[in-house]
Amino acid sequence: MQRYKVVVVCCTADETDVHTIRVNGWGESEAEYNARRKIQKFHRREYEKITVTRIEKIK
Repeated sequence: MQRYKVVVVCCTADETDVHTIRVNGWGESEAEYNARRKIQKFHRREYEKITVTRIEKIK
């Protein structure tokens, strides 16, 4: 399992937030999935759109 740094852009009707989070995953697709789940779990706001813009492997 690898550690990834993921940059996520989250949009509501009138606001855009950028979050940089660290997640674990077996590959980039799992890291993207885990990042989306983490955003939905820890940020109480309902985002209309969650977009992953960058995934970097942490060594």
